[in-house]
Amino acid sequence: MQRWNWMRGALVMALALGVGAALLAVVAEAQAEEFETSEVTMIACRIVSDEMVMDDGAVHIRRRVLIARLLTDDPYIAGTATVVSNMDFFPATGRAVLQGFIENRPNAVDGFWSGTFAMVTDEAGQRGWHVAQGNGPDLLGLYFEGELRQLPPPVVAEYAWACGGEAPISGSVVTGKMARLRPDAP
Repeated sequence: MQRWNWMRGALVMALALGVGAALLAVVAEAQAEEFETSEVTMIACRIVSDEMVMDDGAVHIRRRVLIARLLTDDPYIAGTATVVSNMDFFPATGRAVLQGFIENRPNAVDGFWSGTFAMVTDEAGQRGWHVAQGNGPDLLGLYFEGELRQLPPPVVAEYAWACGGEAPISGSVVTGKMARLRPDAP
């Protein structure tokens, strides 16, 4: 019974994430002024909490909470983030599915970003996306969307300075565009 409830909850979450991202993309495409492309490096510095379960030959990590640094030249993004994610890893095939939520508080502006992300790694390679909406006085009406890719461990290790000298947990890069919804949009 618990397994069925978990599966049903996961399906509802996946549907909500997919529909939300699709609606945001449609609205953004139809009614937005795009800004230039940005590249954001996210370095996860510490794990606050998580739960790990091994079941049916898979490793499931649930409710992993990370504190990360977002590194970019863009003052509207650079800052500290809290990431909450779930991952399913299948060692026999090497397939991994990662999805979650992120809240970023930029250092230089008043407001925060809230968004979702997802990534799949399998025999076809790595594919991922991230979408976020701006909140607060300086970010309201902005959104960001981009492609996500994981950084290899040797590259992540070079970012120890971003974590106060401690070894980072992981790292990724999002390449995408920020846009502002038009003020005259319905």
